[in-house]
Amino acid sequence: MANLGNVTKKLRFLPQDPNKGYTSEDREISFSPRMQPMARLPRSLVPTSKSPLQPPRFHYGWLINVDHVYEWAKAHGHVRFYEEMEDDVESSKELTLFRSVYDVCKSLGVPFPRGLSVVPVQTPDGHPYLVSITTNYIQEMPPSDVRDALRDFYTGGRAGPGQWWLDVYHWVWKRQAVRRPKKKKSVAKP
Repeated sequence: MANLGNVTKKLRFLPQDPNKGYTSEDREISFSPRMQPMARLPRSLVPTSKSPLQPPRFHYGWLINVDHVYEWAKAHGHVRFYEEMEDDVESSKELTLFRSVYDVCKSLGVPFPRGLSVVPVQTPDGHPYLVSITTNYIQEMPPSDVRDALRDFYTGGRAGPGQWWLDVYHWVWKRQAVRRPKKKKSVAKP
């Protein structure tokens, strides 16, 4: 990530040496417990069209009680398998989590929120999964009754307030493509 210009040090999750770009050490720091999850997302991490840089993606939600969700899926016929891995329970749990979000909403009788997804997150204990109800790029929260129903279901009723988690795949700042205004066509006068 060459020359970031006049970007201030207040911005989080930037490479330690902007001239060298992101390193594995930067990734380690970004996913450290002192950096995330966050109860509140700093304004600098909310994308704007005026900024030359776009922040990493953050998901707002709760860590999933995987066993609880998998047991529900088994009881309701929603377990998914990779054909080549039918005996692999861990892969089945993972696929079931990713593919059951519509079934869960239907079962709970709630509309499917625009930002709802299941995403992997990195914690000191490994890579658990998060039920994400929005991102810093969507910035649209579902109604409180929908949030509460999803939180209670995915956590097995054992969660507090949601938190902002750094996306495992989209964790770096990126330059925003500059859109230039279209030039008006000149009309030649006869």
